[in-house]
Amino acid sequence: MSNLPEARKDIELESVSYRSSVAESTFQTMGASINFVNRRQYDSHQFNYNGLTRLFVGSEAADGVFICQFDMEVTAVSAFLRRGGSSSSIRFDIRRITSPETTGTSIFLTEPEIDSTGGNNNYFIEDFLNSNTVAQGTGITLPVASVTDLDAGDVLQCVIEQAMPDAEDFMVVVHFRPR
Repeated sequence: MSNLPEARKDIELESVSYRSSVAESTFQTMGASINFVNRRQYDSHQFNYNGLTRLFVGSEAADGVFICQFDMEVTAVSAFLRRGGSSSSIRFDIRRITSPETTGTSIFLTEPEIDSTGGNNNYFIEDFLNSNTVAQGTGITLPVASVTDLDAGDVLQCVIEQAMPDAEDFMVVVHFRPR
């Protein structure tokens, strides 16, 4: 069975008026609109590291954690570095903790990295859902996900593995939707 193509469509009053027959086109419009919402709905959680990024290296949960309230799917990961450094790189990991009192495991096969060849306001957006790089600045190693399905009760934490000594203000965003 194939899906209706997604479309943002309004349902016309005439197609649902009292004593009017509900045509196939009304159901197609409803189905296309529902598919549009289902495909594009998402939420996000930000991990913010304000100041010198080197101060956060190795610190687990320096900007807290994200606790999954319901089963969800990670649709994308993005990162933004406001002030690039003069040497080295910033590399981070997102770890998934699946039960209390345990350590997390990476959701990545390849950890993302931004090196010093990029300038200020460098960022990337990697869309796992559509296998698409939406944006990528200079000197960026994009993440490759190994885990995108998360369960209710899972915890995500962002860990800065390595940082440029003089880089400042780094943000990681995990985009997700219910599954």
